[in-house]
Amino acid sequence: MSQRVQASPPRLFVYGTLAPGEVNEHVLAPLDGSWAPARVYGTLHAEGWGHTHGFPALRLDPQAPAVAGQIFHSEDLARHWDRIDEFEGEAYRRVVTHAELINGGLCETCVYILNA
Repeated sequence: MSQRVQASPPRLFVYGTLAPGEVNEHVLAPLDGSWAPARVYGTLHAEGWGHTHGFPALRLDPQAPAVAGQIFHSEDLARHWDRIDEFEGEAYRRVVTHAELINGGLCETCVYILNA
């Protein structure tokens, strides 16, 4: 399950416009870090501003199908959460959850979900 962010891990699960090669990759591009394919479980909804770019908003649900994405791991994230939160806006909120890495293992990560 997910929880409201208190202390954020240095990881962000990206499933939409912030991913490399997507329309808003510039938000994370200045940060040093690495990418790894991963998945979380949930449902995607045509809500929030991202759906206008073809990326629906996520609602986490451990009983739902997998949602593919990437984990961005960066120690720089701690200094940039406020800026990224502002970019995402009020339609999304950052929570901590667990993601499955495609190459095996689980990791704790932040993810932006639909704020509903």
